[in-house]
Amino acid sequence: MNKPLYLKTLLLLFVGLYANAQTIIWTGAASDNNFFTEGNWKDSVTNVIPSAGSINPGTNISLALQINTSATITASGSIQFGSGSLALGSATVSASSLSGGNVTINEDGYLNLSAASPLLNNVQINFTSGIGWVRTTNYNPTTIFNNNLGQIKVNNAASVYQTNLRLDNYYLNGCVIRANLSAATPLTVYDGINTLGNSALITVNTIHSGSAIAGSMNNKIKSFVLKKGFMVTVAIENDGTGKSKNYIASETDLVINTLPVALRNSISFIRVTPWNWVNKRGRTDDGISIGTDLTSTWRYRWSNTHNSTLDWEYAPMAWTFTGANDAADITLYINKYKSTHIMSFNESDSCEGQAGQYPSGPTQYKLCNPDVAVTYHKNLMKTGMRIVSPGCREEAPFGWLEDFNNKCKAQDVRIDVIA
Repeated sequence: MNKPLYLKTLLLLFVGLYANAQTIIWTGAASDNNFFTEGNWKDSVTNVIPSAGSINPGTNISLALQINTSATITASGSIQFGSGSLALGSATVSASSLSGGNVTINEDGYLNLSAASPLLNNVQINFTSGIGWVRTTNYNPTTIFNNNLGQIKVNNAASVYQTNLRLDNYYLNGCVIRANLSAATPLTVYDGINTLGNSALITVNTIHSGSAIAGSMNNKIKSFVLKKGFMVTVAIENDGTGKSKNYIASETDLVINTLPVALRNSISFIRVTPWNWVNKRGRTDDGISIGTDLTSTWRYRWSNTHNSTLDWEYAPMAWTFTGANDAADITLYINKYKSTHIMSFNESDSCEGQAGQYPSGPTQYKLCNPDVAVTYHKNLMKTGMRIVSPGCREEAPFGWLEDFNNKCKAQDVRIDVIA
């Protein structure tokens, strides 16, 4: 029986719309990991490889591309979209730039862009997960903030810096753009070695301690996986003190198949925070121009009252015991956006020359006594941050600082960096 003409028309329209909605998925079948090799893709419905020239550098791509397979993929040139799009998850793609179209960064999707102008022709980016990024190696946070925020969404909502979007440093000239979502779970912990057994997901930017650790994992963790772009501090005491260790997953996921004996089945404190990539050189900043910034991306100011900026990570300093003697201090440090390190005391080896050590005050405040300094330094462990030792005078390394360090080791008080 012949169908009426209007039904045939509707059927053809439906087929046309369906065909246009089809997705071209990454298969990696060509084995060269080249984004622009059509043989690495296929139509999700017909299994047909896209026609030659349909996925080329610097020319409009009008296909809906999707990558959900674990892979490291290189696009030698600009990924340029006409009416096309890219949905990226479970893979890393490196290209020079994006141009036009829509790009969705799903969980475990990492897109690295190397050009000095990497976000062209109003390309639209949408993050659906806090685990994944768009990383620009030659385009800094300030430039993105000033020029590109309108092109970036988080779960289809407008991006708001520090609220639902992070712009972290990537060394001197770059930026890691990613969603700032409290529900993100960059850490998976296991009660068996080699990431076996029961598991639990640990959220970012929250201190998890004691019975509040997900999955009833208090004192049960033997191994873990930490997603790249994050750091975690674990400790055996609920408040972050006692035996503890800081781990960083900078460029790749970090798999710890077996925790050290001192931590295995003993972890009662976990804090996961986003990592921030700074170059080695930092500087002090007292508000007076010193003629050069020393090509630095972090700074401190002998205080704990300032904050990070788009271009610099601020490292707060306790300075004296008053910066490490109560819960308010710990809360202050925990709430510092983009601060990964806390600096301990300044010239605490001096009882006379440093007014901040209160030489005429009560004995319990005199940090020049290493036992007193260790007591207050220990409180900084409750932040879950990386901890820098007291910054001492040049005579201290084989005197006061050595004594302080030995007392810290004896009492399981963590020092991650020597000032």
